Amino acid sequence: MKKARLRFICYTALILVLVPSMAFSTTKIWNSTGYQSMEHGVDYAWKVANNGTSWSIPSGEIITSAYLDIINLNNWAIETDYMNIYLLDRTGDHWWDVNTLLTQFKDENEYKDASGHWVNPKENFHYDLTTDEIAVLTSYLSDKRFGLGFDPNCHYYDDNMTFTINTNTASVPEPATMLLLGLGLMGLAGARRKFWQ
Repeated sequence: MKKARLRFICYTALILVLVPSMAFSTTKIWNSTGYQSMEHGVDYAWKVANNGTSWSIPSGEIITSAYLDIINLNNWAIETDYMNIYLLDRTGDHWWDVNTLLTQFKDENEYKDASGHWVNPKENFHYDLTTDEIAVLTSYLSDKRFGLGFDPNCHYYDDNMTFTINTNTASVPEPATMLLLGLGLMGLAGARRKFWQ
């Protein structure tokens, strides 16, 4: 009977050590092929999370990383061109009222091929949001909606865009603290066993 009690206390201590330190995470990915041709002089707003696709951070979790990927991004001109990329918050009916400049993509990888012709290669573009930009994204998500804005300086083309958000539990107890608690409970169980013998 005493052995069964001791086993029960040990198992309880082990659960106290392991369960609270388990982290919960979520990955949310949005995909768009709606911005494959973006003309110079026009602003584009990809309403990433909006109305039917609105999204909120899972309860008890925080955004740990967020990034934008654009596949085969290119423009037609053989010159150094750029495209500003913004994080947008929907305010009223206008997506550009509140925005944060994330980065400026510069298309400057042109080269001459073997026959002497200039070539402008397609590029896979990746941008990781900084800690400050993640804080802004979190505030924009208070109404479950946010977007990305594109202001091209030239006519840009691409095959596909994805925006990814990774979240994790907001706070995970220190494993060392939980281990000490578990060892303390096991010690109490051992002392209790000696006392009753």
